[in-house]
Amino acid sequence: MEDAYLVKREAAFKLLLLAERERERADSETALGRANYVLGMFRELQDYEGTFQSLFLIGKIQASLGLLDESINTFHECLTMARGRWNEADEARCLYQLSDIETDRGNYDDAKRNLIEARRIFEKLGDQSGIASTLGQLGIIEQNRGNYDAALRLYNDSLQIKRKLGDQSGIATTREALGRLAKKQGDLEAAEKYYEQALEIFEKLGIKEYVEVVRKDLERVRKLKQKS
Repeated sequence: MEDAYLVKREAAFKLLLLAERERERADSETALGRANYVLGMFRELQDYEGTFQSLFLIGKIQASLGLLDESINTFHECLTMARGRWNEADEARCLYQLSDIETDRGNYDDAKRNLIEARRIFEKLGDQSGIASTLGQLGIIEQNRGNYDAALRLYNDSLQIKRKLGDQSGIATTREALGRLAKKQGDLEAAEKYYEQALEIFEKLGIKEYVEVVRKDLERVRKLKQKS
């Protein structure tokens, strides 16, 4: 009986990994269908880790498809699971994802509230990567609110931690954010520099999706410079 459980659990995790790869390839519809199927397997096994990871992936896919209400409901279910197990690391991850969606919806107060709580947990756990991510997301909120000085401080604080961690992808993401901020402030020289730095890192890492986005942003900035 135990052997059958372990075999089914292993098979479910392999399918979950496949769904994650499909999401990374932007095959979101296929990934969502597979993740929901895997979720059913883990629920039947009454497996917390598998159920949580499946729901977490489903929430991310739903958000990428623009299904924001569904995604929020999914992450709230994840959050309830994490709190029921006193799993603070998973709780912080859920709060961060919820803040990301609320930011996209323009619900900045709710987003900031979730981020502050997530940051408190990350600090308690000593999770420097989590702290850096929350600082960056707080920077996005301040930028969207027009508080550019506050946004710059938060981005730079996030960047400092990511440098210490050697988080190249995180460094590139923050440089991209600094580029958007500089462009918003009309500093095209700085924006071009930040975008070039982000693009170089993303190209080295082979993250094609981000390479395409940053390259387009860089082209737009260069066109604006030519007109000015």
